[in-house]
Amino acid sequence: MRADTGSVPPSDHRSGRAAEDLHLPRVSVVIPTFNKYEYTRRCLESLRELVYPDIEIIVVDNASIDGTPDKIGVEFPSVRVLRNPTNQGYAAACNAGIHATAGPYILLLNNDTRVLDPFMIQTLVDEMEGDPQLAATGPILVDYDTLQAGDSRRFVRPGHGFAEAPGSCLFVRRSALERVGLFDESFFAYYEDLDLFARLRKVGYRMRQSRRTKIAHAGGATAGQNSPFAFYYQNRGFLVFARRHIPFGELMGRVLLERIWLAVWSMKQLAKNRERGQLSAWASGYWDGLIWLLREDAH
Repeated sequence: MRADTGSVPPSDHRSGRAAEDLHLPRVSVVIPTFNKYEYTRRCLESLRELVYPDIEIIVVDNASIDGTPDKIGVEFPSVRVLRNPTNQGYAAACNAGIHATAGPYILLLNNDTRVLDPFMIQTLVDEMEGDPQLAATGPILVDYDTLQAGDSRRFVRPGHGFAEAPGSCLFVRRSALERVGLFDESFFAYYEDLDLFARLRKVGYRMRQSRRTKIAHAGGATAGQNSPFAFYYQNRGFLVFARRHIPFGELMGRVLLERIWLAVWSMKQLAKNRERGQLSAWASGYWDGLIWLLREDAH
C-alpha cells in the first residue's frame, strides 16, 4: 500500500515485507512552507508514492499570502496544516511541527523536494534501527529537474559550516532531540541544522548521509538563490555558529582564511553586478551577527 498524504493506517501489502512490519515505527513528516504552493503541491503528490505503513504528514505554514494552507485543505484534505500568524522562520516552523507530531522518527522536509524512491522512508528507518547512536540521516540530493547528483562532499565533513546529513531532507531521531533540544529559533533560517548537529555530536551521537536512497531538491525555491534574505541569514548564522562551536584556534586559522576569501570574492561580484540590495544584506548579516553575539555574551 502506498502512503496517503496524511496519517496512514497499517497495511499488510508492503512489497512482500513480513507481517511483523505492522509494528514498524511511525514516521512524522514535517514540511515548513512560505508561499511557493506549486512546489508544495508537487512535494505532497510525490509523498503519495511512498511505501510505508505508518506516516503522518503535517505542513507548518509561515503566513503564506498565496493561499497555500487553503489549497492544501482542498487538494490534500488528509494533511494536517498548522498556520503561523506571521513568518516565524524555518527553525520555528520545524519545531512547531515536531511538537505537534508523535512519531519516534521525524522527516523534516523542504517543500521544494520531490520523492523519487518509494522505499525512501523504509531505507532511512533501517539506517536508524541499525545504529542506536545515529541521530540523523538523509538521502542523496539530486537536481530537481535533471536528477543529476550534486556535490555530496559537503555532507561528509563535520563542522565549520558543513553537515553530515542534508538539512533539506533530514530524518532525525526524536529521542536525540529530546536530549539536546530542538532547533535554535534565533537562527531563523540557515545554520540551524549545523547548530543542532554540533550539539548532537557533543553528546556522542553520529550523523551521516545514506547512500542507498535519493530525493530531488530544487534549492533556494523559497528564499531565492543569492537573494538578500539568503545573504543576510547565512552571514549572520555563520557568526553565531562559529562563536558557539568552532574552537578559537581553528576559527582564527583556516576557517577565517576561507571566510575572508569568500568575503572578498562575494563583494567583488556584487559590486561588479551593481547588486546593491544583496551587498547591503551581505554586510548587514555580519554586522547584526556581531551585535547578537555581544548581547549573548552580555547575558
